[in-house]
Amino acid sequence: MTPEEMRTRLRTHLGDRRFEHSLAVEREAVRLAEHYGEDPEKAAVAGLLHDCRKELSLEDALQIIRQSDIMTDIVFETQPGLIHGFAASVTLSEFGVSDPDIINAVRYHTVARAHMSRLEMIVFLADLTAEGRDYPDVEEMREAAMCSLEEGMRYALRYTMGMLIGKGRPICRETWEAYNYYFGLKK
Repeated sequence: MTPEEMRTRLRTHLGDRRFEHSLAVEREAVRLAEHYGEDPEKAAVAGLLHDCRKELSLEDALQIIRQSDIMTDIVFETQPGLIHGFAASVTLSEFGVSDPDIINAVRYHTVARAHMSRLEMIVFLADLTAEGRDYPDVEEMREAAMCSLEEGMRYALRYTMGMLIGKGRPICRETWEAYNYYFGLKK
């Protein structure tokens, strides 16, 4: 499927705001990929499709997951905003995507994980730093992402963990493991 065909199909799955966000993440993922010498075409596909299941209900997303071989953390049921990446990764074949690195980049874009590939880090960071993001630390996060992927991950994970802890929200296993890994507490 061509990139334009992917955009056309994606448009049927998302509302205007989410579709525009997906296009912004696609552009940011390409920019980061070019900056770090990674494949911009793979980054474009992963960035474009990262939220292709964002607007599913929690029940529908969980049904997709349950029909796959993905094991999920119970936290997903208390934080429905996390599960769409996992549901999307299972359904990327609808967009003609079978590349495992793209699939994993989409799967882990909401939670991160230890030992992420460079493409996975690029998509995770592109989602947080794309045009249109306006949270208080976004400029600092953008600077960290351009400094190095690992520095960007440390900044992003510190920010994410702080926000979740500050709100008294649970933190899924993958995010804890990513935090410990990127801060040098490797298992």
